[in-house]
Amino acid sequence: EGDWQPALPPDLVATRRYRGKTNELFTHFLCNIARDSSAFAKQPWHELTLMDPLMGGGTTLFVGLVLGAQKVGGVDSDTEDVRSTANFLQQYLQNERISHKMQPERLKGLGLRWHCTIGKKNSDRPLQECIMANGDTVQTQTLLPGFKPHLIVADLPYGVQHQGQLNALLLEALPSWLSTLRKGGVVVLAWDATRFSRAAMIELLGRLPQIAIRNESPYDALAHSVDRVIKARDVLVLGTK
Repeated sequence: EGDWQPALPPDLVATRRYRGKTNELFTHFLCNIARDSSAFAKQPWHELTLMDPLMGGGTTLFVGLVLGAQKVGGVDSDTEDVRSTANFLQQYLQNERISHKMQPERLKGLGLRWHCTIGKKNSDRPLQECIMANGDTVQTQTLLPGFKPHLIVADLPYGVQHQGQLNALLLEALPSWLSTLRKGGVVVLAWDATRFSRAAMIELLGRLPQIAIRNESPYDALAHSVDRVIKARDVLVLGTK
C-alpha cells in the first residue's frame, strides 16, 4: 500500500516500555505476515480485526491500532499487565488530544476488562476499538464475547522454565482461539526456538486435528537469532482445515 498512513502516531508503540516487551518492528512484521497469509490480504487494515490472546503489555494491540485495524482485542492472566496497558493507552490518547472513551468493566467470576473507543462518529477518521481483558486465555470467547478476529498474533513466553506450561497451554487454548477466528483467518505464533525446535512445535500442534500448519517455503525459513540468550526465534503460521 503505497499510500498507507499510520492511523495513530507510531510512537504509541515505541513509548510503551515494560519488561519482556517484544520488539515493535518484529511485531509489525508478525502482523503483516498474518494479513498477507490470510484470505484478507487485499483488504485494508481498517476493515480488519486483530487479537492477541497472550497480550502482555499490549505491543501487538498497539501495532494493530497504528496499522489502522478496526478492532483489536487481547487477553492476559496478569491483572497488572492489563491494567497498566489500559492506563498507558488512556494517558497517551489524552496527551495527544485524540478523542476516545475508556470504559472499565468487572466481569463476574472472570476478571476485568477495558473497552476503549478511539475517534469520533461522523469524522473522516474511522472509529477504532481496543478491548483488553484480564483472565484465563482459555476463556477468550467469554472474555471477548462476539469478537471474531480476522488475524490472531501471539509472541509466546520465552525461557525453558515456561516450556512445560506452554505446551499444555497451547493444546488447551489453541482450540478456543481458533473457534473465534473468521473463516480464512490465520494464527501467527512466535516463540523461543533455542531449546524447542520448529519440528517439536509442529509435532505438538499436529496433535490438534483441526489445525493446518503452513510449513512450505517461505514459511519454513523464518527462524532467526535475537541475542546471546535467544539464539533462535521462529514463527509459525497456521489456520483451520
